[in-house]
Amino acid sequence: MSGAGISVILTSPNGPKLRYAARLEFLTTTNIAKYEGVLLGLRNLRALGVHRCIIKSDSQVVVGHVEKEFIAKEPELIKYLAAVRRMEKHFAGFSFRHIPRSKNLEVDELAKAVA
Repeated sequence: MSGAGISVILTSPNGPKLRYAARLEFLTTTNIAKYEGVLLGLRNLRALGVHRCIIKSDSQVVVGHVEKEFIAKEPELIKYLAAVRRMEKHFAGFSFRHIPRSKNLEVDELAKAVA
């Protein structure tokens, strides 16, 4: 797919939701777009000084790779997984949780708005 939109919504227990969206200006796949979204979120969390977080994604592939349930085999996805691993050192801890796409509609709508 070309020109995909990506988005993240950061929520804290006692603060407002922060919404971030970007348009990818290169040929991509769904899995790459999902990784780009995760990295967008991690970069913003780091900039905000967050040290612990739970990342929720509707991508079983990305969550499976990060949580070591699946092995990344495609060269591009191996590179993206390595980028997530590099971000890990900036956090005291983070974990990934898979959520159904039906629970991720707000993020999907935001991504579609910039696509």
